[in-house]
Amino acid sequence: DVLVYNNELYILCNTKKEKDNYTVEIFRRNDDDLFVSVVSTESKFPSMSFEYDGTTFYIGTGDKNANERIQNAILCIKWE
Repeated sequence: DVLVYNNELYILCNTKKEKDNYTVEIFRRNDDDLFVSVVSTESKFPSMSFEYDGTTFYIGTGDKNANERIQNAILCIKWE
């Protein structure tokens, strides 16, 4: 997913780790047109979308093919 907030471009990425765990990471484009990591966390499910309100990232996670009772969650990460 991608997001423009306050004229800055953010992208949401997943890295699959061992045994169905994911590193969820948000990158921001800097003045040199390079993407730098601003926040990351671990999740049982891959991220699908995100939003930012200026203080907190809200990341939607889930897996439509999961057979578990809890198949998705909203992760909240404070970042200013």
